[in-house]
Amino acid sequence: MLIRTIVFSAIFFTCICFAFFAGFKKTEEPKAKSTKVSPLISGIAPERDCRWIEDLSFAVVLYAHNASYWCEKALRSIFEQDYPNYRVFLIDDGSVDDTFDKVQQFILDNKQEHRVIAMRNESTLGYTASLYRAVDNCLSREIILPLNAQDWLVHENTLTRLNQVFQNPDNWIVLGQFIQYPSYKISELCIPERSLIEKKGFQIFPDLEGVPIAFYASLFHSVPLSNLYTKQTAFISLFEKAGGRFRLLPEPLIFSNTAVPQKECSRMKLEAATPPSYLPCLPLTHFPCEPLQSQEPDIILCSNDSPIQLYAALESIDRYCTGYKTISVIYSAHNREFEEAYRTVRTVFPTVQYIKQGNESGHAFKDQLITSLCDFSSEYVLFSTDDLILKDFVDLKQCQQILRKTGADGFFLSFNHTMNGFPSEEDTRYLPLNLALNNGICFRGFTSHAKDQAPINNFNMNLYRKSDLKNFVKNLKYKDFNSFKIAWKQARFPIEFGLYFEQPKTLILPLNSQEMTANDLLLKFNEGFKIDIDPLCKTEDTESILRNTEKLEFGPRQGQVPSQS
Repeated sequence: MLIRTIVFSAIFFTCICFAFFAGFKKTEEPKAKSTKVSPLISGIAPERDCRWIEDLSFAVVLYAHNASYWCEKALRSIFEQDYPNYRVFLIDDGSVDDTFDKVQQFILDNKQEHRVIAMRNESTLGYTASLYRAVDNCLSREIILPLNAQDWLVHENTLTRLNQVFQNPDNWIVLGQFIQYPSYKISELCIPERSLIEKKGFQIFPDLEGVPIAFYASLFHSVPLSNLYTKQTAFISLFEKAGGRFRLLPEPLIFSNTAVPQKECSRMKLEAATPPSYLPCLPLTHFPCEPLQSQEPDIILCSNDSPIQLYAALESIDRYCTGYKTISVIYSAHNREFEEAYRTVRTVFPTVQYIKQGNESGHAFKDQLITSLCDFSSEYVLFSTDDLILKDFVDLKQCQQILRKTGADGFFLSFNHTMNGFPSEEDTRYLPLNLALNNGICFRGFTSHAKDQAPINNFNMNLYRKSDLKNFVKNLKYKDFNSFKIAWKQARFPIEFGLYFEQPKTLILPLNSQEMTANDLLLKFNEGFKIDIDPLCKTEDTESILRNTEKLEFGPRQGQVPSQS
């Protein structure tokens, strides 16, 4: 009887344990599934017709490249519109025929010069680069209607019809059909169902070549310049930003001219690095580009037994540079004489933060550099060595704003597009876009080719995002400043798109690699001398200066009487 009781108790206890653990497994919380960001905004009705409230502003961007035969027909179709609130941006993209002269004369003959802004590219930049140049000069509230100068509007009510559709605040982009000329066949553009876009995104859109499309200028302003290499990638970016606020009209808006051969543009597949960020409201004003917490970058200089170069670099920044927040100097002094010289620099530039490189630990320099990148609230940093000086005026706040607006990977103050070593344009790896922006600033694509990366694979007064630079610097292996320079060149900071000034703002002072040693320069500095940067202001003869140090002049430092010994 006792044995039977023990057996039944063991079986009962086993069943209870089994049920408990089985129930525990069932009640375990399921693993969190990754949520996919929807490419469409909910609660919008772009197909809805709204009451006419106001006459919106339109800007017709007329792109012309060797369109002498058709340009007058395109302009006539614009000037005959029964809608008054519009203006025209005409971009002649390096035409070699008489297109520009012909359109200028036609504008004067029709007394339309009050509403037309004519621009001319000295060399052919391509469709998207020309479109960017025009839209960058448009007001954010204007509605852009791009038109090829070989095409024309289908009737005089085209802008009136578009104004009616854009009365709906859920319409930020409007597409239409087109009539092929000379066959007069109406296109049948089909946009994927919204349910399919919800699953696969806007990359499944058909080729929009020749399709009439109108959009708010502020929407275009919000797209990074790196997404504007081709017409297709540019328009896909617009749809991603709009988040479903678009409408396809069933009627044709333009005649698409196929009577002349169309120049094929090179195409690139550019995948978005992050999910699209949507705009919160109707785009009536230009979207802010600067971070709210700080609009001015920091400056970090590295100096190694070179107080006279550091003095010149800080003096040039003080004289020519504006729009920065703080300056930090990470320096190394290998003996007491160099340390005393750096103390002299401190007395002249007391607002600069000086961080001495430690000699106790092999990782001291790396730790100090990473700490400097994390200390400040600014999102951007100008990173450089002390053997570069500014030779011209530069506003770092403006540089940061354009860097943020274009989505470029860096702003290179020392870069010059005429530098040797670039691959030719025939190289299939070469990105063709080299776009001139405002204020002498240029935007350029860089390949992974070593010759193309060489002029930017450095930290010679380059403006970077701190987050990008911090991760790159953290993963490098180095102990001091010299090994850091070597590690940087070997690793290559990833640059796909960059900004630079047409005329470089900096000048290299390679004194240590020339006839004068570090001790010679230290002696010169201790005698009360400095490098005279006045003769170097805005100089263009940089090559001869680099080859001949005798062109560099020395003068007395502030409050010093140089020794004559």
